[in-house]
Amino acid sequence: LALFRPHRSVANEPDSEASAAATYFKHLVAQTKALDPSRPVSFASFKSAEKDLAAAHVDVIMINKYHGWYV
Repeated sequence: LALFRPHRSVANEPDSEASAAATYFKHLVAQTKALDPSRPVSFASFKSAEKDLAAAHVDVIMINKYHGWYV
């Protein structure tokens, strides 16, 4: 994370509907905040809010929507 100091995005379009996503992101975000608690943690998702298991563990969710893709 030191290399990416200005940013705290921990993932870009992860498979956040996978059954292990909630546990994985809970620990990933905890570790990220332990390294620098002063900044919000985020990730970019293209999953639906109803099915995204990682969203509850970050401070900011960025949504990538590609109309016509993923349909």
